[in-house]
Amino acid sequence: MNTELLGEVISWDMSGVTITHGEMQMALTEAGLDPDEAPELTNQQAFGRACKDLKKERSIDKLDIGGGIAKFQLTKKNRNAGTGTIDFDYEAVVELDCSTGAVSCPESAEIEKIATELLALAMQLRNAQDVTRLVQRLFKKNADLFPLNSKGCAYFSPIQHREFTEKVEKFLETLGGKLQRFPVPRGTEQGNASVKDAVQGGLASMVDELNDVVARWDETTRKATMEKAFERYDRVAVKIDAYATYLECAQDNLKAKLAAAKAELAKKIEAAHPAASEQSAA
Repeated sequence: MNTELLGEVISWDMSGVTITHGEMQMALTEAGLDPDEAPELTNQQAFGRACKDLKKERSIDKLDIGGGIAKFQLTKKNRNAGTGTIDFDYEAVVELDCSTGAVSCPESAEIEKIATELLALAMQLRNAQDVTRLVQRLFKKNADLFPLNSKGCAYFSPIQHREFTEKVEKFLETLGGKLQRFPVPRGTEQGNASVKDAVQGGLASMVDELNDVVARWDETTRKATMEKAFERYDRVAVKIDAYATYLECAQDNLKAKLAAAKAELAKKIEAAHPAASEQSAA
């Protein structure tokens, strides 16, 4: 018997998975996804990860960034056998060229060598959190995920995105992970209510997040930036209409919330750029 579905509850597990950047791109390609969606780490991001291994028996403190050079002080931690306390002794300063990734430590050739090797390794390796962020970004760009709880470990994916979900499933399986998919049939009281709450909450959060961005604007905010916010509100409006069957009566509340947000945006543009406000609001 064929049962009409509202969508699927999905969750994934990548615990303990460590892969290379190249393996991640290959898995995307095999799943029919864009390999360029897996970006390279910046030199600063990779160095931050390399520092985790350097922190054994020492502390690492960022000093400053100037001229594209980031400086970090390494301080050795030594336990004082007499007092039982820990003494901190200056060890060296490591410099990272943020544009080239070159590492230098004039005070210690050994530290420079270790830091360079750890940076190279960090540039290549990706962990479970990297995969999770990528999956979330893929859905945000190509489909929609609506969290079912505040921890974000389970999501509702509308049925119209099932084909895309299958691609993500193949991607994760290629990497040694797993995507769990639980069909949600249409017509059950509990299922309909849970889906409505999830979709309504997700769309309301989109409006709230955009409102928070707009609220931080001031007189220095560019007119073009403000005008683009209308486009972002309109994209949420399209989603509200697209998911009307899930929202039921909640659709009207979301539309009212969105209209109020756009009205506030129009007022903000009027205050900052009076000549542009009428054209932008249209």
